Amino acid sequence: MMQTSTAQGTPDLSDCLSAARGGASSERVAIKVLRGGITSKPAGKDKLKKAVERHSAIWVLFQHENIPRFYGVAYKGFTPASDVFAFAMTTIEIFNGAPPFIDMKNDSSVIFASFLQYWRQATQDPPLHRGSTHSP
Repeated sequence: MMQTSTAQGTPDLSDCLSAARGGASSERVAIKVLRGGITSKPAGKDKLKKAVERHSAIWVLFQHENIPRFYGVAYKGFTPASDVFAFAMTTIEIFNGAPPFIDMKNDSSVIFASFLQYWRQATQDPPLHRGSTHSP
């Protein structure tokens, strides 16, 4: 399950995932909130929604033991909690002179490489060579 109030067309692996308890079951799920891509034009909203749904179709197929399963997209508008969080992160960045959580290790390249390996196996593409994202 993926919750998004604002989203860009491509899932961003560098954002933090927060674990939460699913509302329909007792299974723990990760809820990814994508930020950015806000538009007030009706045509822009439709285009953005189609892009998110197109990219999410790929993520639904991806399964890996170290990555929470992706179930789909849920749309929700802005909330006071999201506004407070965004303000707090901006304030921390202003006072510290660096983005919040910059000291945390970013494993997005490892996750992306695992995804590519899985995707190539699922689509019967040739295997990846170490250090390359291109087919041999």
